[in-house]
This record gives sequence, structure tokens and C-alpha cells, in this order.
Amino acid sequence: MFFPGPVAGLREMLRVMKPGGRVSCLVWSGKEVNPFFSVVTEVLDRFVPTDVEEEDAQTAFRFATLGKLAKLLDQAGATSVTERTFDFPIEATITVEQFWELRTEMSDTFRKKLARLVPDQVAAIKYVVQKKVNSYFKTGGMVFPGQVLLVTGEKLGS
Repeated sequence: MFFPGPVAGLREMLRVMKPGGRVSCLVWSGKEVNPFFSVVTEVLDRFVPTDVEEEDAQTAFRFATLGKLAKLLDQAGATSVTERTFDFPIEATITVEQFWELRTEMSDTFRKKLARLVPDQVAAIKYVVQKKVNSYFKTGGMVFPGQVLLVTGEKLGS
């Protein structure tokens, strides 16, 4: 997701593999099926204007569109390219407060946006986020649904 030149990166992966080897890439599916990320983003976007991202911006959801990464892996020279989705829970024994801390620590974009705000605005965003994610917190911690794409290809054998 974060390679500046994904085809070049994929070609290099294939180059260093043994003939007949397989490469697998795991990337996030769409934001709409990954509320661990989207809830915070949706709330923050209401408070801080969002710049329009380029279609190929180096973001976590760069390859969320079905077929996008598979096509690039094929262009890089892989054969037998496959793609499938995997649903899984994102679970941790943390509180809603700890979730806020986790999300602010793991996202540089989120931190930069929050830094442009006054403390009252940050407190308002935190309150709304915590209220919106509350349904994902049960006894003992959080459980968010998550979905990723697994894209796999082979290097031709010699």
C-alpha cells in the first residue's frame, strides 16, 4: 500500500523469489467494511476539511478496490494471480478510552489533523468518536469487524 512504485516493488519481490515460489500481499478492503478505521475518519472529516486524495495515493486503502492490486501483480509478471477477501474480528482487551489513544497514536494523518484544532474541538471529536464506537465494545474489550484482500501470484518455474 505504501510503495511509491507498486509495480516496481512487486517485480522486485518476484525477482528475488525461487522459481515456482508464491508471493502474497494482504491489504485492507474498503473503509465501509472496516469501521475500526472508518468511524474515526468519518467523525474527523466533519470537523476538519479533507483534501481530495489522488486515486493512487499511498494510503491504507490504496488497493481496496477489487482487482486493483491483482492487476498490478499480473503486470509485474506474476502468474496464476488470485484474489479473495477474508473477514475477521479486530479484537483487543482495551477500553473505549484506550481505543482513542491507540487510534491517535497509529495514524500520522489523524495526529496532524488534531494538531490543527483547539483543545475544545479535539474533546468534541473524542466524545463523538467514543460514542460512535461504543457499540463495538462489549464486556472485556473491543470487537470490530474487519476485512482484508489477499492477493497471491506465482513466479514462473525454470
